[in-house]
Amino acid sequence: MEPIEVILETTVITLDQLMNFTISLTEAHCRTQIQLSHDFITRMLEELNALPEKTEYIQAQIERVTNILKSIDKSSSNESNSWLSEERLALLDGTTQLFLELNAIAKSEEASSDTVIIKKVLDKADLQVLFKHVDDLEMKSAKLFRI
Repeated sequence: MEPIEVILETTVITLDQLMNFTISLTEAHCRTQIQLSHDFITRMLEELNALPEKTEYIQAQIERVTNILKSIDKSSSNESNSWLSEERLALLDGTTQLFLELNAIAKSEEASSDTVIIKKVLDKADLQVLFKHVDDLEMKSAKLFRI
């Protein structure tokens, strides 16, 4: 148990201050995660577009990541919106779903032509580097929440 002097010297914050701090940390995390996503998706799109032949699946992926990039650009141009808005949460969900699928493909043992092509695209676009940055971001954010 701490002496009373230590307890009395402890800074007391209001619930409003705690909520504002929590929201600010969450928004900073989301903003950084979307920027990391944007950079990777841009590289991935460049690699997909550079493919000489595009299957139906590859073309669908090009359309999907193009739409995500458009959503990121639209969201980034509207800084007045909170990162906790419905639109931005949907964007985070969309990028998360994309990365879950890409991670599954990267780990897949399947040898279909589309899977092999996507694996090469992911290697060239540095998917593992993105995951390392996201892991670092999560650790940094977790430390800030413990303060």
